[in-house]
Amino acid sequence: MANKIIHIDSFELTYAASKANTTYILDKGELGLRGIDASNDADNRLIRIAGTIAGAYNGIEIGNNDSRNNDVVIEKGAAVQARNKGIDSLGAHNSITNLGSLFASDAGSYGITAEGGDAVIRNSGLISANTGISIVGSGNRISNSGAIIGSSKGLIIDSETGETNRFVNTGHLESSMAIDGRFGDETIINRGYVGGAVSTGNGDDFLSSSNYIAGDVNLGSGDDRLVLRGKASASSFY
Repeated sequence: MANKIIHIDSFELTYAASKANTTYILDKGELGLRGIDASNDADNRLIRIAGTIAGAYNGIEIGNNDSRNNDVVIEKGAAVQARNKGIDSLGAHNSITNLGSLFASDAGSYGITAEGGDAVIRNSGLISANTGISIVGSGNRISNSGAIIGSSKGLIIDSETGETNRFVNTGHLESSMAIDGRFGDETIINRGYVGGAVSTGNGDDFLSSSNYIAGDVNLGSGDDRLVLRGKASASSFY
């Protein structure tokens, strides 16, 4: 995908990662204040964080409504510490992989937001924010084998009627509202721990669980399917 490599040194303000077909690497330095701004219409970029982004309003902003195929990787041991959004992703077919830590501290903050559809989000590290992850659109695939901690919500699936999204949890997802679905057709597979309520909203939803959900499960209206395996349980199902 990306064919040119640029190494980012420590930078006091905003680093503009605006070139298409480019890999940007923050090695072991610290990037502060406003983080990485890649919010233009360039395609096929990879931003790889092996250091720390600290004190930024938004840690990483990547893509806009006209861009596609932009990727972010947070390496193991790396960290993004933001106030508003850890990673703000716009555009279709983007991917985000977190092996490190994402923190967002403000009231109303987000660890990751993805809008544009067909995003792939993989978390095997730690995400901690007011809302852990929020996605908009269709064709999004989210997997969690790490920990997502939301002081308000764990995962928001903001989909419209007919849109489809998929979430697979083999890790730890914890919030008073762990999963908040809206109008689309959601597929949720839980093999880990969900600490909080699950609401799939309207739409034809599918929920399969083989482990504990520590909250109420509300499948809402629509032609829903519920599959419980092994030691699956919840406070209530309705």
